[in-house]
Amino acid sequence: MCFLLSTFPGKFCSGSALLPFIFLQGYLCQAMVSCMPDASLARNSWRGLLRHPPPLPFDVHKAAQATSARLEEREICLDRTNIQRVSLKAGELLETFIPLKQAIMERYRQASQEGRRCLVGLAGPPAAGKSTFAQLLKIICETSIPCRNAEMSVKAAVLSMDGYHMYNAQIASEFQPSMKGLPSTFAARDLKRDLAALREFNDVLCPEYDRTLHEPVQDAISITKEFPIVIVEGNYLFLDEGDWSDLKGMFDLKLFISCSADASCSRVTKRKTRNGASAAEIEGAVPYVRQMAEIAERTAGNADARITFTDGETSESLSYLLKDVQVHQEEREPYLLAVGLNPAFQKTLVFDDIKFGDVNRAQKAYRTVGGKGQHVAIAANRIDVGSVRVAHFLGDEQEQGRFIHQHLKDRSIDQLVQWVPSSTRTCTTLLDMKTGKMTELIEPSDQISPEDVKSMIDKIVPAAQGCRGVALCGTFPPGVTEEVYATLARSLPQDCKLVLDGWKGVNATLQTRRVDVLKINSDELLWLMGGKDLDAAAKDCLERYLSPRAVLAITSGSSSAFLYRKEAVEGRGEQQSAAVVVTEFTIPQLEAVNPIGAGDTCTAGLLHGIVHDYPVEEAFAYALACASASCLHLEGANFDLRETLQLYDKITYEVVRKI
Repeated sequence: MCFLLSTFPGKFCSGSALLPFIFLQGYLCQAMVSCMPDASLARNSWRGLLRHPPPLPFDVHKAAQATSARLEEREICLDRTNIQRVSLKAGELLETFIPLKQAIMERYRQASQEGRRCLVGLAGPPAAGKSTFAQLLKIICETSIPCRNAEMSVKAAVLSMDGYHMYNAQIASEFQPSMKGLPSTFAARDLKRDLAALREFNDVLCPEYDRTLHEPVQDAISITKEFPIVIVEGNYLFLDEGDWSDLKGMFDLKLFISCSADASCSRVTKRKTRNGASAAEIEGAVPYVRQMAEIAERTAGNADARITFTDGETSESLSYLLKDVQVHQEEREPYLLAVGLNPAFQKTLVFDDIKFGDVNRAQKAYRTVGGKGQHVAIAANRIDVGSVRVAHFLGDEQEQGRFIHQHLKDRSIDQLVQWVPSSTRTCTTLLDMKTGKMTELIEPSDQISPEDVKSMIDKIVPAAQGCRGVALCGTFPPGVTEEVYATLARSLPQDCKLVLDGWKGVNATLQTRRVDVLKINSDELLWLMGGKDLDAAAKDCLERYLSPRAVLAITSGSSSAFLYRKEAVEGRGEQQSAAVVVTEFTIPQLEAVNPIGAGDTCTAGLLHGIVHDYPVEEAFAYALACASASCLHLEGANFDLRETLQLYDKITYEVVRKI
């Protein structure tokens, strides 16, 4: 077994930790209660709705901050007599409106190619906030947002289903007046006719509901060719009954806003009270409002996404921060591959005060997944759920291998597994709350047979061909040579990005000159290149192993990191004599809960960044923010989106020299 103490600054813990370990008792208890916060999954909830990988969070974060200032106190017209002033917070733009604009723009482009309008359906129970939300979507569509897939400004019209109410006289003759609002009291055929005409890009005169007259007004809304997007809102747009049943197929995007029947009844009661309705009128209407809410709720499964927002600051206010999103669309195939051939079953034991040479009873015990490639996959999945596949050997006949497989499967991480008869190693971490020290006990890995090695190569080489990015991570178990990684590197298509996160047994892979980013720490680079000066070792590595466009991403202790890359000089071909540009990154100091997996989290952020074609400096800054945020949680490679973005805002970088 290997015995490590991660109490020294400037080094990685077991090749993966980014920060020195400072253990806080209060923070630990909080982390134990909630090891997997949901905040960073809010953005990922939209993933199935987007046909292309979403921009990275830092891109959306910057865009949300810039756009929020431009959208303060905007007027929205809910009807002729109801004009409100609203503002959108940066968090609401980040979590809700920018992803939705990206989804709408994707469908708008497709509709434009087909020569028709893009129709967005927005359904939900009464008083769920559909009218306001539809107007906000209109504003977002018409606002240029400085973020990928959201830059376009496209005019949008809003059409309410309420305009297709039957007249009160007809309702009174065929139903009870208090039944107004049930599906049978609407002219669904007229709505279907107008939607069909709108979809074909015709100019259409549509009715509007007048909340002063409490009657529909015919031809009150003119939707001309000036509006290539129409947002339609109403309770029953996705209903599978009678004349309603064909409507849902007309929409390019179907959104359902959730609201409980109790909340719907409460809001309608307040609305009717403000409008002067008598207590008797309200009492008679509430049972039908509940029925309407229940009918609308049954249609949620027909939507592409079901959205639940958090409660507003007051009972009267609405929040557009996400509480939950359920997307009803097929997931995309993973576009990243993390190869980690030396996984580990990670056991963490927490002690009040470890006394070596004595019997020690753990206060808490936790089981999770270890190994560099596995942590890279977990972190990459936090950034974009379902984006990554991990390749590894797992022991077939013991608990550890099965646990790792199930743990990753539960997190929607696809796996290429070569099941082997040998055991998967166990890494045991001892956390001493009194001293703040962390000790790791790492078992040696078992031998992998030549047949299993060949089978793994036969799996990962074809799998990598369809990927946009590959990460080669860590060391090899006995029986596996560095030629496995080199073979995979040579087989990759030129448009596939390759990140190498390792320092032992990597020479053959580096000699392919196929690596786009070598992610390493300063001590590892000095060991690899056999030098004592970081600048000289970095320059030697770039000259000897990496292509002119490749970079070295080097972490160096808890508060700084460096990028080394060759300066681009026009007309110099291979740029062998080009200067090396050194960019230094300053990282905010943190009091870490657990640094294990932070370096691997950094690799995941880098891989996402270069695959999305962001400038490598921005990608590395975001990767460092992810890594730092992961140190605030007990489980390796786990981090929260809001914490990550707060740290990203504090990370600075500048070119400090050329060598």
